[in-house]
Amino acid sequence: AGSHAATIQYQHITWPGRSNLRIHYASARPASSDATPIVFLPGFGVGTFHFSKQLEALGEERPAYALDWLGQGESWPEDEAAEQGLRYDADLWTDQLEAFCDEVLGGEPVILAGNSLGGFLGTQLALRRGDLVRGLALMNATPLWSFVAPIDEEDAFRPFGWDATLPAPAIPYAIGSRWFDTLRNP
Repeated sequence: AGSHAATIQYQHITWPGRSNLRIHYASARPASSDATPIVFLPGFGVGTFHFSKQLEALGEERPAYALDWLGQGESWPEDEAAEQGLRYDADLWTDQLEAFCDEVLGGEPVILAGNSLGGFLGTQLALRRGDLVRGLALMNATPLWSFVAPIDEEDAFRPFGWDATLPAPAIPYAIGSRWFDTLRNP
């Protein structure tokens, strides 16, 4: 790496085929490089800011990206109508990662570096679309999200009777809001 950190750019795209869902990502890249891009995948409750130092350092030698999962960081539905019936789960976020790789990175193979939930989602994409993944680095990857029952499974355990579709009922909303506010402002 050179003596200067790469400059991080922050951008948004509208999720192709899903109007009113805005996806935020950060990128840093050298003026030219044939190196395989790397995409950093955050854990639950954090976002692109979690990988600023990695983007600055690796962006000197290769295209480097990080994205916010829908419903976290700066990736949010643009209005309440777009959020109705949306289910924040591993399937949605894996779909998001696939769309990001296809649309922003042109469907070229990338290295995925996933922390916690990001590691699980990176693994899911590698299983689904191996053509998009040249390498996979797992950092404290967790299978937690694999335990969320499919929406059509009638006998599944559902805390507070909630199936994870939005809008959330009052109790899960209050608990989630407080928890995320605590994570964002320790």
